[in-house]
Amino acid sequence: MKNKKGKWEFDYNGQIAVDDYKGIILASYITNNPTDYYELIPLMEQVQSNLSEIYDETPVNYQVSADNGYSTDMNTEYLEQNGFDGYISSRKLSREQKKYNLSDKPFAKDNFFYDNEMMTYIRPLGQPLYKISEYTYKNKSRISHWTKECKTCPMQLFCSKGNRCRVIQDYKIPSKIRMQ
Repeated sequence: MKNKKGKWEFDYNGQIAVDDYKGIILASYITNNPTDYYELIPLMEQVQSNLSEIYDETPVNYQVSADNGYSTDMNTEYLEQNGFDGYISSRKLSREQKKYNLSDKPFAKDNFFYDNEMMTYIRPLGQPLYKISEYTYKNKSRISHWTKECKTCPMQLFCSKGNRCRVIQDYKIPSKIRMQ
């Protein structure tokens, strides 16, 4: 498979699903796909297939946890549609756990908090960004969040480029928002 530098190597990517309670391997396989993006669905289908051989009626409401290599729109939607209780780390959470230079970049998107009740992002200084538009780009719905208050904010030069307002793009994937 291709490595991160784009060179071909004799490598493999092992996938495994383990029961957290007893540590029993529920499913496993090896692939030459270098990323985990497309591996969660086949792995969960194998888990269901293996468990259906044991149980007359397959248990429901599995809790599934995975690292952010599996964090795709397709995977979160699949888990939700198939009744799995999914916990996939987001890029934001991974950066927080690694203490990724967010203190060096206080106005990075990862420092904007999404408020589910208001359905908007809250700026690091506490003020909300207001939804301005919904549109489709490359067959994906997106929402732009911003506020006119940027023009009078004393931190505007640090937060946005030039004399512009700070705009946060959201991909409007409900299953990902609920998972966060």
